[in-house]
Amino acid sequence: MAAPTLSLPLPALAEQFLLRRDMTFLNHGSFGACPRPVFDTFQQWQRTLESQPVEFLGRRLPDLLRQARAQLATFVGALADDLVFVPNVTYALNIVARSIALQPGDEVLGITHEYGAIERTWRYVCLQRGATYVNQPVELPVATYDEIVEQIWRGVTPRTRVILLSHITSPTALVMPVAEICRRARAAGILSVIDGAHAPGQIDLNLAELGACYVHSSIKVMNRFSMSIAKARTCNPAKVSGNRSSSHASRQTRAIASTLRLAKR
Repeated sequence: MAAPTLSLPLPALAEQFLLRRDMTFLNHGSFGACPRPVFDTFQQWQRTLESQPVEFLGRRLPDLLRQARAQLATFVGALADDLVFVPNVTYALNIVARSIALQPGDEVLGITHEYGAIERTWRYVCLQRGATYVNQPVELPVATYDEIVEQIWRGVTPRTRVILLSHITSPTALVMPVAEICRRARAAGILSVIDGAHAPGQIDLNLAELGACYVHSSIKVMNRFSMSIAKARTCNPAKVSGNRSSSHASRQTRAIASTLRLAKR
């Protein structure tokens, strides 16, 4: 894996933010700032809302959200009808985690580089359902994507029902080979759930080509007021772990996709 080179005009980029110049701000993940053009546009929309709240929220908002989904679909490589806005990625992943019909003995496979809140969500859901959360180690350093894939796949067993994977990991900033993991998961009849919180704007995306059952991503409008999307597609794995049929998996993903789409109405 080749080391990335830094060729950004950092002083020019710094001018795009409202941050104080006497400090170096590094935490753009938890409570980051947004660029000046984004901030200005955000304030314009606030003023439009405040000038006529009933008209904006009661009459204009549904069409504006549809237009936004269509533009966003082009940006992330997805169908607009497969996208729904949610408060944040953790919220979206909770919808999926609590909707999958895990059974006693099922396993959910994550890795040791997952975001803490997401890992705790799956551990809680597994505990409630009698399933097991498997925290598969991915040791560093790694030189190739193949090494990562093989390390992750060592955690797969005949009981694995779901694979959870970050597109870009929160604690270690690794870009994960999600397309290959999703391909293997489909072939094995395993549902794939991708935490894509850090991917939009950092890497080129084509969500349709990833092949994941559920993808959850963030587009930071303002970090305190983030806009996140959940993408759900109907998966039809070749089989499902244990004795479950592929039709059960397909029904499961359709049901969760329908749940997510209710938020668009």
